[in-house]
Amino acid sequence: MAYVDEKLTFLQDCLEHPGKYLPIVDHVWQTFPARNEFDEVNIGWNAGLIDGKRPFFCECWADGCTVITYFISTEGIEDYTVGQLEEMLSNADIISYNCQEHYEASAMTFTDHSGNEFYSVNMVVGDEEKTYTDGGMIFSFSYLNKFNQKRNKAPSES
Repeated sequence: MAYVDEKLTFLQDCLEHPGKYLPIVDHVWQTFPARNEFDEVNIGWNAGLIDGKRPFFCECWADGCTVITYFISTEGIEDYTVGQLEEMLSNADIISYNCQEHYEASAMTFTDHSGNEFYSVNMVVGDEEKTYTDGGMIFSFSYLNKFNQKRNKAPSES
């Protein structure tokens, strides 16, 4: 529980001090059910720093295979390839491959409700046959849901 509290404190610090970090995707408006409308299983989340100022947020989910989606600000790395994004996550010890063969990652960009652009990097963790990628610790969405519900109920600052 202490480690998840550290992650939530980090997430809150990123959100409350935008000048200290590059943007981090904000899911304040979202709660994660055990299964979503597409029958995907929502497994969990994590957040941390890739480097001194670049945070990541990830979601782990399953739909026939288990996938981790990493959300990373495009600021300063607007032209990165999927390979460069994988290498960045690997060099920061956020991901590692368990075997030579693995699914190719995919990436796309999107703009969030605050106007920040992010990469959405999808990596297959495993399928029915084996585990290909280690994406680190994953925390239950129940912790993030409570965090978001508390933030949604907080009085807005004027």
